[in-house]
Amino acid sequence: MKKIIYTILFLFYFQTLFAQIDVTFPSNRIVFQRNNGNVGIIHIAGTYDVFCDKIQAKLTAIQGGQNTDWSNIVEAPNFGIFRGQLVNQAGWYKLEVRLLNKGSVVGYSTVDKVGIGEVFLIAGQSNAQGYDNYGQNGASDDRVNIVSNFYSPIGATPIYPSFGHLDAQSKIAPSGNGAWCWGELGDKLASKYNIPILFLNAANEGMDINSFRKSAEGQNGINVYSGYRFSPGYPYGTIKDALHFYSNILGIRAILWHQGETDNFLNTPSYQYAQDLQFVINSSRENTGKNIAWVVARSSYTQNRSNQQIIDGQNQVIGSTGNVFAGPNTDLILDRADGVHFNKNGLSKLASAWYESLNDVFFQYSNPEFANPPLQLFSYCHSLNGNDTPVKLSMPQGYSDYKWNNGKTTEYNMVGIGYHQGQARDIKGNVYYTTPISFRKNLLSNKPVITALGNTNFCAGQSVNLETNYNSNTYWSTGSEGNKTVAYGGGQVTVSYVNEFGCINTSEPLNINIFPTPEPKIIASGPTEICSDKSLTLSSNLDNNFQWNDGSKEKNRKINGNGEYFLSSTNEFGCKGESQKIFVKIKPVPEKPLVNLTGNNQFCANDSTLLSVNKPLNTRWSNGVINSKLVVRHTGEYFAINKNDENCESFSDPIGIIVFPLPEKPLISILGETEFCSGLTTTLKASNTFKTQWTNGETNTEIKVSNSGIYQVYAISDKDCYSPISEKVEIKTFETPQNPNIVQSGTYSIKAINSSNLEGINYIWKLNNDTLLINSDQLKARKAGKYSVQLSKDYIKSNKQKITCLTNFTPAYNYAINSENQGVSIYPNPISGNELNVETLEDLENVTISIFDEVGREIQNTKITKMDVPKQIDVSRLQGGVYIVKVKNNRFKVSKKIIK
Repeated sequence: MKKIIYTILFLFYFQTLFAQIDVTFPSNRIVFQRNNGNVGIIHIAGTYDVFCDKIQAKLTAIQGGQNTDWSNIVEAPNFGIFRGQLVNQAGWYKLEVRLLNKGSVVGYSTVDKVGIGEVFLIAGQSNAQGYDNYGQNGASDDRVNIVSNFYSPIGATPIYPSFGHLDAQSKIAPSGNGAWCWGELGDKLASKYNIPILFLNAANEGMDINSFRKSAEGQNGINVYSGYRFSPGYPYGTIKDALHFYSNILGIRAILWHQGETDNFLNTPSYQYAQDLQFVINSSRENTGKNIAWVVARSSYTQNRSNQQIIDGQNQVIGSTGNVFAGPNTDLILDRADGVHFNKNGLSKLASAWYESLNDVFFQYSNPEFANPPLQLFSYCHSLNGNDTPVKLSMPQGYSDYKWNNGKTTEYNMVGIGYHQGQARDIKGNVYYTTPISFRKNLLSNKPVITALGNTNFCAGQSVNLETNYNSNTYWSTGSEGNKTVAYGGGQVTVSYVNEFGCINTSEPLNINIFPTPEPKIIASGPTEICSDKSLTLSSNLDNNFQWNDGSKEKNRKINGNGEYFLSSTNEFGCKGESQKIFVKIKPVPEKPLVNLTGNNQFCANDSTLLSVNKPLNTRWSNGVINSKLVVRHTGEYFAINKNDENCESFSDPIGIIVFPLPEKPLISILGETEFCSGLTTTLKASNTFKTQWTNGETNTEIKVSNSGIYQVYAISDKDCYSPISEKVEIKTFETPQNPNIVQSGTYSIKAINSSNLEGINYIWKLNNDTLLINSDQLKARKAGKYSVQLSKDYIKSNKQKITCLTNFTPAYNYAINSENQGVSIYPNPISGNELNVETLEDLENVTISIFDEVGREIQNTKITKMDVPKQIDVSRLQGGVYIVKVKNNRFKVSKKIIK
């Protein structure tokens, strides 16, 4: 008996918990597409009608997969709607969800079978759609599933899906007839990979490939055998509907395409079949915005014959299109019931053929599309919306159209008790569903009631305790939360209760009356701790009906001693007020300091003077400096302040200081160049109107400078205060060469004599005012006339420009040519040393200078390339005597006698 009672209590407890949470997504037997790493996401959503602070979920592996412990899927849930997810290995699971509030379970629900595995969409014609009574077998594995609540081969709009096991006669949404070969294929895949499988079927019998293409373009497809004309956009529209309505919820691995028998019947060319199938594949991707994988069977068999051009068209698409894979060659299976459709044995072989194509390589390289979570719902509730539809449910913005199960087509819907679900489409037409919402009880709670735990009429400064009949989620107009509050002010007080759906209901207002309480205040004329040389007056802010704590009723009281002071007052309502207490303390002052001046009390701004006190006692100066000594640099009155331990101060007599300002820093104007040749000058001018002192000792405002150096200037005021020194001006002079002299250096040569020790000097020669193109200190004078020379030296200034320093031209040097020497001068003659000079008037080239004795013997000869300057011939080999010197080239020959 006791055991029965415990069982009843246990069941009652969990029925109570079940009533608190409704897991509306996922539905039982749903399968979510896994990724290539064998991992998937289970999206979880629903409603609850009890307060909770956390929602958790866990997965228990039924077959395959792995267990998870309780995990938080929603932190701080609100508004009665939740959405979360779990990530796990592929497998077949029991899903459990629970509500927690402060660590206690307050709600619990389960979904018995949820899968992470593979989702396939079947498409094509009758050998994909299936036929009844051809020997088909349902799936024996419990993990092979379908969308089971919709069937429409003629293009009706799919509804929100529910799921079931794939039995032999199951209708597979949206247009599949029975298990066909897919039940056996599902068993094989589930067994091999230890995962659940879900099939969708969008095939239509009798359809040629061109009908699929035309309907993908919006035209009518036609059954070539029966002549039945589909609605515009179908039969391709059945594929598109399956992708739009189901793949967002489930994800998808691939479309399994089995079609071609009708094109064999029509003898469709291979290129036409390939073009049309390629168009259909492209359309499926364009219509969804997803790169959906396809597996294309090689199928053409009908009337007991195959058609290779159909197979060629299928192979062409397989070989040229990304994410398209080869399916089975079904023409090799000859077990047919009527020359085209498979019999029982053929269906088993067909399942095996598909199984061989959907192998490890396919699962490694195909790209699956994953499930999207249920559409996020936003909830807002308030009693002003009305009792029947107080909750505003909103879907996210940005979708192309919206629809609710009650027919509304806005993004929001006002709802109350009942079932609610919305759907939205993106610009591609993909359908996104919200989680189904089931509100099973009134969404608005009863108004809360306020109870006053005391008098609601009281003096200001007092209060009354209030409480309400709800224990939590209550919010008072006083700003506090909880089922109790304290009211201090007058006016109306309300309390609002927010239930688990976010719906707010507010109480009737409670009126609280506050009588004014006098507010006597003491107004002090200054700080209440004062030094004995200060005074303090305490005044009442009230003119009457008050008294001091010592009984005095004086409005303004001059305080002379230490003590405590406060005011009190009572008004006609009997409300009594007291001021804050003030404590007065009177403190002694220190001895007056005496200030000494060390230095002058008048000085220039770049100088200072020193003040000091005779008896420093925490000395502070009038300018805020804390020290017994003060260096003063500014005009003003200065006095010292001594402070004792009571912070009382005494002040010295003031001392006046006058600081004369410094003249402004002068500017130097440069009246000329800062870089020039020696012998020139530039002018520097100071900007000030005071006396001037230059760093070179000059005192004029304007000076002439001829030497290199750094120049600066001071301004001196009438108080003899020196300004800051000006900025530097650098003068740089370049040495000009010394004026030269001209001497005759040979019979035909003149030379400029220069006493400068400069390198790189240039020589400018003139003959009778004509400039000669010679740059040398020496030249050959081929013509008689007046010669002069000027020296120059080039320098580079700081700005990278060239400057040339020039001498004056020398006085003219008169030069005459001796016409008797035949254009050759040989000297000295007689020779006393070992060197003989040979000079020619013309610049002879390739000259031979030969020396012969008196009998005509050649003693020596010298080869000269060019006689442009006097040439020295070594005659150290010659003995004393008479010799003949012959100078010649191919056009000149002169001989002269010499004596050594």
